Amino acid sequence: MSASREIKVVHLMSDDARGGAVRAGFRLHSALLQTPGIVSHVLVKRKTLGDASVVEHSTSHKLFETLESECAASPVPLGVDGLQTYIEPTRSARLVQELYLDKRRSRLTNTIFTFTGEGLSCADEAIVREADVLNLHWVTGFLGPRSIAELLQLGKPVIWTFHDLWAMTGGCHYASGCRKFETACTSDCPQLTSDPCGLVPAAFSDRLAAYGEGRITVVTPSRWMGREAQASRIFKGSRVEVIPYGLDLDAFSPMPRAAAREQFGIPEDATVFLFACSSAAEERKGTGLLRECIRSACTDPGFEEQRAKGKIWLVFIGWGTQESMATNLLQEVHLGFVRTDEKLREVFSAADALINLSTEDNLPNMVLEAMACGTSVIGFDVGGMPDMIVPGETGHLVPVGDVYQVADKLVACANNREATLAMGVRSRQAMERNFPAQLQADRYAKLYEELLAAPRPSAPTFTPRSGQVLQLAVQVGESLWRSTNLANGGTNWELNTEEEVTDIVRRPAAIADTSVESESLGLLRRQLNMRDAETAWLKEIARRQADHIEELTRHSRRIQRNVGYKVVRGFYNLVRKLRGKKKDSDKPASFIRPVMDKFDRVTRGLSTGAPPSQELLDYLETMKRDFRAAFFVSPTMSNLDLHHRLAVPGQLHTCLQEIQIWPQSPRLRSLNLTLELVLDKHPNVLAEADFVVIHLPYDKHRLAALGGHLLPHQRLLIHGAPEDVAAVAKAAPPHKQGADFAFYFAPPPAWLDPYWNDLPEKTFGNPVWRSLAQKPPALMPNGKEWPKITVVTPSFKMGHYIEDTILSVLDQGYPNLEYLVLDGGSPAPDATPAILDKYRDRLTYAVSEKDKGQSDALNKGFARSTGEIMTWINSDDRLAPGSLFRMAMAFELYPEADVISGVVAHVRGDGKDIVSTHRALLPMGRVITLPLDRLLALEDCWQAGHFFYQPEVFWRRRIWEAAGSRVASEMYYSFDYALWVRFAMAGAKYVRIPDTIAIFRFHDAQKTHGKTMPFLPELIRVNKALIDEAKEKGIYKQHVPPVIPKAHKGDVIDWLAVEEETATAPQAAPPGPSLLA
Repeated sequence: MSASREIKVVHLMSDDARGGAVRAGFRLHSALLQTPGIVSHVLVKRKTLGDASVVEHSTSHKLFETLESECAASPVPLGVDGLQTYIEPTRSARLVQELYLDKRRSRLTNTIFTFTGEGLSCADEAIVREADVLNLHWVTGFLGPRSIAELLQLGKPVIWTFHDLWAMTGGCHYASGCRKFETACTSDCPQLTSDPCGLVPAAFSDRLAAYGEGRITVVTPSRWMGREAQASRIFKGSRVEVIPYGLDLDAFSPMPRAAAREQFGIPEDATVFLFACSSAAEERKGTGLLRECIRSACTDPGFEEQRAKGKIWLVFIGWGTQESMATNLLQEVHLGFVRTDEKLREVFSAADALINLSTEDNLPNMVLEAMACGTSVIGFDVGGMPDMIVPGETGHLVPVGDVYQVADKLVACANNREATLAMGVRSRQAMERNFPAQLQADRYAKLYEELLAAPRPSAPTFTPRSGQVLQLAVQVGESLWRSTNLANGGTNWELNTEEEVTDIVRRPAAIADTSVESESLGLLRRQLNMRDAETAWLKEIARRQADHIEELTRHSRRIQRNVGYKVVRGFYNLVRKLRGKKKDSDKPASFIRPVMDKFDRVTRGLSTGAPPSQELLDYLETMKRDFRAAFFVSPTMSNLDLHHRLAVPGQLHTCLQEIQIWPQSPRLRSLNLTLELVLDKHPNVLAEADFVVIHLPYDKHRLAALGGHLLPHQRLLIHGAPEDVAAVAKAAPPHKQGADFAFYFAPPPAWLDPYWNDLPEKTFGNPVWRSLAQKPPALMPNGKEWPKITVVTPSFKMGHYIEDTILSVLDQGYPNLEYLVLDGGSPAPDATPAILDKYRDRLTYAVSEKDKGQSDALNKGFARSTGEIMTWINSDDRLAPGSLFRMAMAFELYPEADVISGVVAHVRGDGKDIVSTHRALLPMGRVITLPLDRLLALEDCWQAGHFFYQPEVFWRRRIWEAAGSRVASEMYYSFDYALWVRFAMAGAKYVRIPDTIAIFRFHDAQKTHGKTMPFLPELIRVNKALIDEAKEKGIYKQHVPPVIPKAHKGDVIDWLAVEEETATAPQAAPPGPSLLA
């Protein structure tokens, strides 16, 4: 290109850190920085990295700074997450995305479908004004039709590099076979169940008016994307150039295969396949097809022989692969999400072939990177794949969806490994010819020069069509906001009915955008009250941290003062009030003692904890970039110091808080949650981490709750006093041990989730609809046999539901199951007898004959049983996937426990949507004596929901025999309640675990259904009889609820109520085996 003048280029992207499209854009920017005559900068909506050539949008920056100053002047803390949520072009656009579009997604695809609204105006940004050329990349959530039209008004060449189809559609990023974007996207979009507001056609129309008719030059990385752009209605008249992505071929180059495999413990002579995706949850990536490909390949004798010898390995990259993609057929390594190019190079160099099963894609980065590292590729013949792969030379292409041809290619690679490696060598050569980063940069530079020399089409003033996208977003979004209890401080976002939304759209008045921002900010401030750390305080501290050690010491004192003033003050005030009322109340002093004990534990937790040794810090320095997110348990000051030593840009550190401790850096997410609450209600907080740090000492009863909840790819660091660490290391030898730490590349077996690995997509609630793994583990993680579990299902005229119940038990795949189903002779046309015949060969015992009712059927079933662990599941309820494995692990973890319950989810009728969940108000992870006084307190405790639902309860045979080995057959409704009371009378030890165990179904045919509560008269009689029996035995104790001042109601009092009741209960023996044993 001519060097007569410099060309100033500004790339516009949503951010500088996330996603393949952003990585591709930054690679172009980096190459242009090395190109003579080009000055390249990047404008992003939100900057997170420290690159000086990246500029943050001024509106986002000013808004963030303004809110910071408001926070600093206000006693109401605003959290970092809350601010990030608020910084959107308009709050309404985000509401429409979350409450309108996301709630109406069809089952066609789960690839994102996004709505931006107007977008942020960039025309007045100084860097944009000074630019000669504007190059758009991934701008979702940043730019919209109006803001792009404003850029065109500047008269500068505007180039848009397409990384997917979003710019040419009404909101989808990949079309999934739909061709409406060639003419006009309409309300009957196949990726939505409905669009009553006409949001999709409005968005399409505005895009066409804003930048259609050839006003933007399009660059596509693949020829397929170029053809799609030329066929689209919006870009049909635009200039379309195909310029493939480029790579830094020094950063991605082959490394010695043996050295690469040594990093992951893979033999040098094995055949290694690699499957890479950003997230296993995205169906477009073909994640659901891989298992079938492997199964089919295993039918080949040669492949099967190598598999049986452990010579075929499968390596996974991406979120959630362990949970949803494990084949249980090959030797597998799950690496999670890999962020660094250095680590990716190691992974690609270790593999013989990459498997890419995307059913729609542009020019996948992973394919380019793999080929650059000398790895051949097997994939579907879609999108830009033919631009990279020459069949038989650099890889294999097969028709889309043909898993059997994929299996044939896998077999060919395994049986002729030399040919596969030769294709990898040719792949590298093809990358050097066609995909170097500088070649891409030179092509872009030439395009920039041509566009500057050519006349540019005029850009008319853009006016959204009547009804407009933004006004529609404001009206729908604000109405959806107002129609929920969010404005009153709630969090239950419910979707309006179609009629309500349609009525909203027809209203003539639109809400002014300024009022939306103002009111939304007010609502947001109320919602975020006491959620995270004070953001302004955090940022100011970060700016002043010139000397890390000095700052850490000062903040330690500041935290101590704030804890004493803000947190412990609440305990002291409560103690004073209780002491002041002591003369007028018969409240025992035992209620005050737990408060003071809690205060002592709080203050000790802050002041104790030795700082990390230099040995530990040196070791962590070698692996600090190898993880994405860390989770800290028991945050002492030394743990916060570890956070600082570990933190690198792009990582998220989550600090579990037993009390309110302000974090030391914007990257430290501070949760005012106990470990119990994290496992109970927010399991994703732990599951998303790939590095877990536990500071000792920590309450072993509560720490035991981690058992069965860690994932194989998670690294584990135990840090604390030498004697505590030595005890842990003795129970489970670590991979690396120092004086004050033990480090595990994978958690010890007793900590591992043996079968079911939850990775929730949402923060709230436990997922219960999970795919079943294909092959359950033969032994427990500690090498023992799985204990025999007896499940009994009584039934009568439940033919509509009983098959679901039976399958929920059988499909667990539990290897030591005793399942008995007893039907009370359901008459025709009920289908129960036929269903029993269908599954008879898989059941331990099945019968359909007349009995004396549900309790009689249970007694008959349990009389035939031999299992060590027992439960029953009614014929209209279901066990949650994996619940038998979870319960077996729990009984092994808590050998002294007689009764264990978990969480029960509620559904209505035939629905699969969880309408609610129930957790007993009893300690989680701590063994207690089942409280008889609370069980007998019918109104205050049992009917108030303090205890468990029947289907979530499992028990040992020893307590069953101690309680009489039967349920009360004379009762129609309350025999389960009577059984729990008899367990308590027998001194049963009880523990609650955080896992969803059962799905309880509400429906009109269930015998307890009805507003009149038909079960209540019998329950009252049974309760009275049991109280009389307890009095006769001398074990009755009247339950006295704690007297709590109204001013102090809240989470702390909930804890005190539990402490008060458990403190007076007989203390359970400590767990037998160590959790690490």
